[in-house]
Amino acid sequence: MHYVLIPGAACTSWHWHPVTDELRRRGHTVTPVDLPCDDPTAGLEQYVDTVVGAVPHGEEVVLAAHSLGGFTGVMACERLPVREFVLVAAMVPAPGERISELTQERLGFRPDEMAGAHFPMLGHSVALVEYLLS
Repeated sequence: MHYVLIPGAACTSWHWHPVTDELRRRGHTVTPVDLPCDDPTAGLEQYVDTVVGAVPHGEEVVLAAHSLGGFTGVMACERLPVREFVLVAAMVPAPGERISELTQERLGFRPDEMAGAHFPMLGHSVALVEYLLS
């Protein structure tokens, strides 16, 4: 199976490295995507294009999205043959919701209030891989 891993805001594919290493060790194809976060003109369309462009045409994937990558992942699911969509501490937009509308009140917490909990792929990579493979 091919696993495509979408990082959250201000993250890179590096944040997925423990999961990437474990999935590859178990014989799977893994593509941790680097989104164009350094391009201030890039928006969700460019993020989704980057994810879709990382997948060979027509290949079925398991798509995993972290944090704000949930917004990108939802849109990527419309353009890719996704076997399963996994949200990892991800934000899921309400119908019609814009990223700019996300607030602490909507989320119920600030990510920095939960030390280490926002990056489960760094501290609990084997458990996350077990879940992805189940």
